[in-house]
Parts: sequence; C-alpha cells; structure tokens
Amino acid sequence: MSSQNTYFRNYKATAITLWTLILLGTMISQVLPRVNALTLAPDFTTIDTEGTPFSLTDFRGDVVLIEFMQTNSSECIEQVQYLKTLHSEYDEDLVLISLSVDQNDTINDLRQFRETYSTTWIYALSTPDVYAEKYNVTSVPTLYLIDQEGFIQRQIEGVVEDTLLRPEIERL
Repeated sequence: MSSQNTYFRNYKATAITLWTLILLGTMISQVLPRVNALTLAPDFTTIDTEGTPFSLTDFRGDVVLIEFMQTNSSECIEQVQYLKTLHSEYDEDLVLISLSVDQNDTINDLRQFRETYSTTWIYALSTPDVYAEKYNVTSVPTLYLIDQEGFIQRQIEGVVEDTLLRPEIERL
C-alpha cells in the first residue's frame, strides 16, 4: 500500500509542477513581446518634392525612418515636432522620409507643409500600392524604423515622442 501512496503522491506532485509550469509559461508569453523574424522593408520608388527620384534601396547602409502621413492631419502635425528633434539630433545618422498617403495632396502641398513647419528631410507622395499593400498603413501617422540592412525593426501607429524613438534608433 505504501508504494501505491508514494506513486500517487509523486503523480500529484508531478501534475502540480506541470500545471504550474504551463501557467507560468502562459503568463510570461503574455508579458514578453513576441519575437518575429525580421521582414525586409518593401522597396518603392517615388519622386521627392525637389523632383529627384529615389528608391528605399538607395538608403541601404543607413538607418531610415519612414513616416506615412497626411498634411491635414492634426496628429501628423503633432508628430512633426518630435521628428524635427530626431532629425536635428541624428542629422547624418538617420534618413527621414515623410510619405503622404492623402491622394488629394500634391507636391505643392508637401512643399508648403515643409516650409510651414521648417523641416528639411525628404517629402514625397505615396501611392496605395505602397502604403496600403506593401506597408499595410491604416492610420496616420504610421512610422517604420528600418535598419542599415533594410529590415523593418519597428512599426508604430499614432503619434510617438522622440524620447521613445531615440533608444530604438541608438540600438541600430
């Protein structure tokens, strides 16, 4: 009888340990961010407000921050101040590209936006095949941080302060 009691005691202890590990694993997986395989940023070609054509691959070797935006969005206007801080701080170490997803925006609208907010980075019009199909942009602003090898390191929807982007950029 005692060997049967020992067996059931060991079985009960093993079952409790197993359930504890399963529960702990579930809790940890909900707290820790999921690690996904890196995705190569889809290439695109467009023309900036100065009339210069460029492709994303032209900036391979640089850290790139793409902002999908609209000139008439209050959130995008708020985002400009944070991007200006990053642009002045990282200057040569960060390529900043703002792509308008508003099909009513024109090159002149983007030039006016640049002038109004005193920005000096690249502005261009985007097309639905780029922002909707390749980058799945559903709201503005949406930011993509791309590393020197062209892999997407971070996607952020909504306004994000420079203090939150800085560690991400410095990590690269």
